[in-house]
Amino acid sequence: AEEIIRDMTNNKSVSYEFSDKAVWHCASPESITIPAAHYIKGKDHNRYNPIPIDPWVELLGWYVAEGCAVLNSANNQKSIFIRNTNQENRSRIAKLVEQCGFNPWNCPSGAVVIDSKQLYEFIRPLGDTHTKYIPMDVKALPPKQLEMFLKGYLAGDGSLTKANQHCAVSASKRLADDVQEVMIKSGRSTRQRT
Repeated sequence: AEEIIRDMTNNKSVSYEFSDKAVWHCASPESITIPAAHYIKGKDHNRYNPIPIDPWVELLGWYVAEGCAVLNSANNQKSIFIRNTNQENRSRIAKLVEQCGFNPWNCPSGAVVIDSKQLYEFIRPLGDTHTKYIPMDVKALPPKQLEMFLKGYLAGDGSLTKANQHCAVSASKRLADDVQEVMIKSGRSTRQRT
């Protein structure tokens, strides 16, 4: 799979299709730890306990699909917003946030908000709509966790075709390539069009 992905990255063709016969083997961590944020004054709001990997990667899938990191310049509050108009989806996202040890606010205007400097500083480097990507440590996870990531991502940015196939659109070429890599490693067949 790594050779296929390397060739795909170097080849500027407009269409790729891969079989679901690739098998990805790697270590399976049980949890991750997010680096602490530095607080100059006031209470330390960092979460020091390890975060279980399964809810984390699904939450990250939702974030990559629907999320943004927001800095409120009026009060310097750093927050994560994951927007979705479907209340069931927002309830699922809020549950994942809680399982990861953070406090969600299920905003009636259509977003789950997490006020956390620590989470903001960890997730913000993943980019915005045009530059988002999937981190290498997520792409290196085993198929089970990659499926958890895809569950969140496709529920946010995906849809089903008439042929019952998942379809996703991204403004970020890097993200489109990363999603394809994750799909290959999780054992799915995939095709990308540009």
